[in-house]
Amino acid sequence: MLVDNGRGVADSWTIANYLEDTYRGRPLLFGGQQERVLTRFYNQWTDVTLHGAMGPLVLADIVPHLDPRDRHYFRVSREARLGAPLETLVARRDSYLSSLQQVLEPPRQTLAMQP
Repeated sequence: MLVDNGRGVADSWTIANYLEDTYRGRPLLFGGQQERVLTRFYNQWTDVTLHGAMGPLVLADIVPHLDPRDRHYFRVSREARLGAPLETLVARRDSYLSSLQQVLEPPRQTLAMQP
């Protein structure tokens, strides 16, 4: 969450765009419109594909680190979204790790081709 001149802005992508559009005289975050579009692609891929593959691996580990008042909501909302208790996710960790490795393979190959 960012509060700038009394205006609240939430979500990292929205904050980045807000800063880019509001403070045009400052160094650019994206470099230009083409870079903003490419960055949006990476942001969307990370939010949907990467986080989707990582979530089942880490969600159960997050619960003990939350404020006790937030644990129930976190657990119930994630279990509803995933359709399984968090403990079930822990039992399937090896298969989720395999899925994460598959998600990371194309970007790894692409990076390996770079000088």
